[in-house]
Amino acid sequence: MTTESSPPAESRPKPPADRWIKLGFAAVAIFIVGWLILHQHMESSLPGWSNDLPAALAQARLENRTLVAVVYDSPQNHDYKKLRVILTKKGNVEAMDDANVLRVQTSLGRRDPLIATYEIEIYPTTLLIGPDGKVITRWTGYIGETVFRSRFLKGKSKY
Repeated sequence: MTTESSPPAESRPKPPADRWIKLGFAAVAIFIVGWLILHQHMESSLPGWSNDLPAALAQARLENRTLVAVVYDSPQNHDYKKLRVILTKKGNVEAMDDANVLRVQTSLGRRDPLIATYEIEIYPTTLLIGPDGKVITRWTGYIGETVFRSRFLKGKSKY
């Protein structure tokens, strides 16, 4: 009695279409993971906001204008993400326009000299800075929409 044995499944050649499907799936997965990683680290600027704090300070001094500065450590900071939403609300944008303030958002590392100059200890920190470069008021963490307009932009402290 002779029995024909078939080769083990591992040694059988796979159809070419199966390989292309797997390669396509792997390529899509790699693309998605790469995009997510880049997206997390590359947060876009707020419309109408500068990213250069020293330049914004110089412009505020030159034009005798007040400056709103948001200092953060990472675009993924939860309070910073919430604060970005508040800063782009129509009422807050109009209030900043009416107050004729310059706007800057900047990511500063712990060793940046401006951290010591402006005594940044918690991220995000939002500063209202006068044309002379001195802090009028500061808020740490999240600021509510109405509080931003009714207290912060008017130079009132958090408490």
